[in-house]
Amino acid sequence: MNQVRLIPLRQPSYRILCVRICKERNLIMKKTMKKCLARALALAVVASMTCSYAFAASFDDLQNAIDGNTSAGTHITDSGREDHYGYGDKNEETGNYGVESWKGDDGDRNVQLNESVSKEDGKEDGVVVDKEDGNVTIDLNGNDITSDNYDPDVGTSSAGTPGAGGEYGSVITVNKDANLTLKDTSSDKADEQGTISGGFGIYDGGGGIMVDGGTLNMEGGNISDNASYSGGGGVGVKNDGEFNMSGGAISNNVGGGVTVKGDSEFNMSGGEIKDNSGSGVQVNDSGFTMDGGSISGNTAGQGGGVYIENGGSFTMNDGAISKNEANNGGGVTVNDHDSWNQSDFTMNGGSISGNTADNYGGGVYAPGKSDVTINNGTISDNKANLDGGGINAGNLTINGGTVSGNEAGKGGGGITVDNFTMNGGTVENNVAKDGEGGGIHINGNAEITGKNGNVYIRDNRTETQKDLGGGGIYVSTYGKLVLTNVVVSNNTAALNGGGLAACQTGRTLVYATNGGAFFDNHGLGGQDFSGWTDKQWNAFFDNLSEQNLNSNCDGGSVWKTAQSTWSVEQKKLFVTAAQDIFTASLGQYGDYNAGAVVGNIMLGSNKALGEQLTPEQIEEVAKHLANWTGYSVTLEDSNELNEVGEGNNGVIFGDRFLVLTAHPTEEAKQAAMNAGKVFISGNRSEYTHGGGIANNGTLIIGQEIDVDEGISSIPSTGLNKDWVDADGNEIELNGGDFSFTMTGGLEGEESKSVTVKNDKDGNASFDLLGSGFFTEPGTYVFTLAEVEDEELAKLGLTYDKSQYKVTIIIGEETISKTIGETTINVKSLVLDDMKIERIKNADGVELENPEVVQSIQFVNTGKPTQPEQPDPEEPKDPEEPKDPEEPKDPEEPKDPEEPKDPEEPKDPEEPKDPEEPKDTEEPKDPEEPKDPEEPKEPEDPEEPEEPREDPRDEPITDIPENAVPLVEEPDVEIPDEDVPLADILEEDVEILDEDVPLANVPKTGDISLMWYLTTLLSACGLAFLSLRKKDRS
Repeated sequence: MNQVRLIPLRQPSYRILCVRICKERNLIMKKTMKKCLARALALAVVASMTCSYAFAASFDDLQNAIDGNTSAGTHITDSGREDHYGYGDKNEETGNYGVESWKGDDGDRNVQLNESVSKEDGKEDGVVVDKEDGNVTIDLNGNDITSDNYDPDVGTSSAGTPGAGGEYGSVITVNKDANLTLKDTSSDKADEQGTISGGFGIYDGGGGIMVDGGTLNMEGGNISDNASYSGGGGVGVKNDGEFNMSGGAISNNVGGGVTVKGDSEFNMSGGEIKDNSGSGVQVNDSGFTMDGGSISGNTAGQGGGVYIENGGSFTMNDGAISKNEANNGGGVTVNDHDSWNQSDFTMNGGSISGNTADNYGGGVYAPGKSDVTINNGTISDNKANLDGGGINAGNLTINGGTVSGNEAGKGGGGITVDNFTMNGGTVENNVAKDGEGGGIHINGNAEITGKNGNVYIRDNRTETQKDLGGGGIYVSTYGKLVLTNVVVSNNTAALNGGGLAACQTGRTLVYATNGGAFFDNHGLGGQDFSGWTDKQWNAFFDNLSEQNLNSNCDGGSVWKTAQSTWSVEQKKLFVTAAQDIFTASLGQYGDYNAGAVVGNIMLGSNKALGEQLTPEQIEEVAKHLANWTGYSVTLEDSNELNEVGEGNNGVIFGDRFLVLTAHPTEEAKQAAMNAGKVFISGNRSEYTHGGGIANNGTLIIGQEIDVDEGISSIPSTGLNKDWVDADGNEIELNGGDFSFTMTGGLEGEESKSVTVKNDKDGNASFDLLGSGFFTEPGTYVFTLAEVEDEELAKLGLTYDKSQYKVTIIIGEETISKTIGETTINVKSLVLDDMKIERIKNADGVELENPEVVQSIQFVNTGKPTQPEQPDPEEPKDPEEPKDPEEPKDPEEPKDPEEPKDPEEPKDPEEPKDPEEPKDTEEPKDPEEPKDPEEPKEPEDPEEPEEPREDPRDEPITDIPENAVPLVEEPDVEIPDEDVPLADILEEDVEILDEDVPLANVPKTGDISLMWYLTTLLSACGLAFLSLRKKDRS
């Protein structure tokens, strides 16, 4: 089947007629030049009757329609609409003008596109909606608005500026207090609706539409294939602007989808923001509320779906953020910088799923002081190659919702967090591949309660082979977790501590009041070892890995002793007792580290540990505790297993090594479940200890009380931080503004360091005991100084370079505690003396005579400028790329007359001509000398060069409007062989019968002259063929 298409020519007011192209080009190439041309003229008659004309409107037409400029339009009087005017060409078939405008019943301006609108060459500005235009609605009606500032085929320069032939400029600008509604009533499907494209924004995004203090309401249509030097190439909103999106799509823009800044608002209730190169939505010092719609498939360095910074706020009530990618924060990034205002993200509903981060936070990434609050919704199936598959945050509160099915390449399959509060919600089915904490990895202060309903941490797993696992929860060296009303059950560890494993560097306290229950947890991967033979028991201990044997957290020295000296019975007792709880406090930290469990192991007593309990009260506690089996090992007698405790009193003390398994009755288990608020169950540590919880820091189960049993009373070392401007006025601290490092240790031993940040009140403290610094009595010496940020210093912040020397003398005492009729003696480390000296002044100069002070103080001066401010200067350089308009020079190759040669192949349309049988008369061709009659039309020989004005014309289809038969070579013969066509036409290419995009088509004019001229030429061609036929007959 022969195919037809429209080919645009760049002539003042016309579109050339379409030309039919024959597949079998060789039939025509065998004929003479004149014969081919004559047949082409005949075909023009058919084309003129079968091809429709292409119409397009200009930016001027659209601007006049928006402004209601009656003098530039044609008054349409028969529509029944007020002030109804048409702009651009009138389509005689439909009776519609390219753009029409009228006033609605509410007095607002309605603009409808009946043809696509394109920008004329040389016109720099796009379309503008001003306050004076009132409320304007543009109905794309299936048509496009296309600028030529950005061509996706050309792309941007390497500096992100306009590419060759492009320039800065939005397609549409909505100015202050103006109001624009964009819709498309032609279809319910976005991919069938019209598109706004070809714009290029500068600093604030908005290549497609820039909202500069006005309001944009997007109900339909597409904004795609735009770009911006900085920010969202699709839509930019600034200067108290407002963008409300309920439909349509913003896609395939360079620089991102939407940028909102300068106290502006973006409200999304529907539509799609997808497949943009850059964040789907970027929010700076503004607000974004998502009530529906989807943000998907976007790719950025930070925040593939949504990026929040510098005081920005994002509230998600519904909708979906999915399948986005970024280096950090595949779904959402809430960024932080010392000189920025604090940002926040609140999730009340919706889903964040299937996003990917190359580094941190597959679903959400919010480092530093930014706040993230999850009240409801789902964060699922996200992936981070490092930490925090679902969430990686500095400050996180979860009151409800679900974090599930996420994966981290390192730790925190579900969540990696510094400061954390969980009052409700579920963390389930997450995995940490090569790090601790399948469900949650805690690096700071955390509290998990059931204040807003039950908390479930279940069916998570870690595949790490490091010291401790923590299938459900891992508490790092600097972390502290408080759990209340917790039930830890049915968790599994590959080795010991199915419920809990604690390293000697940590402290684990369990209290009776609002405490916890541990039962039915499993070690050894959950396998049944009750029937193991002696050979199997020995084999298990003999095959322990080097990791187990050499790790202090694994109680390495105990494992080695067990291998060499323990009997099979001891090994069996030890492993059997390690099902629920396993702790280690032997090794480099000596006898004084309280790594063991201290407190009551079951829920049920309202009496705080430390009170004098009567036998009756002890019996009451025992009802909830039921039975347990526990053993400890002392450093002095590491080959001996010592049974822990004396019966059912429910209290366990130890500052050595402890393993414990509880044996409650079914009634006691049910009582624990009824009293519980936090449930940690079904979690696994696939290769090491701690199926439910692994503690390397401080773990407190139950309501903390003021007791010292086994836990040192050594206070933390604190400091105070002030920040003032150049005039001495106080600058408000947000918390986490500055960092401080304390380095040192026991005199004569290797130094260690710990770093902390200030809180909102300017305070910071070092928990030296919890950090494992104090291991035995002696003198400990530390230096303390602030950590300087070189970048902030360059931007104008003056740091206090003071340095302090802190000397701490640690002693030892024995504390006796009586519980019921049992008296237990526990050794404890205590503070004997502390001395603080200032050894360097604020300028960092060492003092000859150190100052003895009572407190540590740092004062910084000056506020750094915003780091992003220098960026705007860069685009000034990029404007140089306008020079690259030199690439327009390449258009010169279009001038060569070569395109004229290929015009001959246009005749291949002969297959359509049934006159081919007449070809048998070719022997009569010598009669062609009669053809000199053709010189009747020699007057326009130069005009065939006009097609060169359109560099886009394909040579194969160019037929100049005023073309005439060639007369200089009447007897030229075309060799009887295949002649190659222009390179642009491949052997088997078929040009489909489809609408040609009008994006780059110039404005059309009156078609009547074109029609008459074509008809005349066609008639001449028919007459010529008729005369030849008579001559031959």
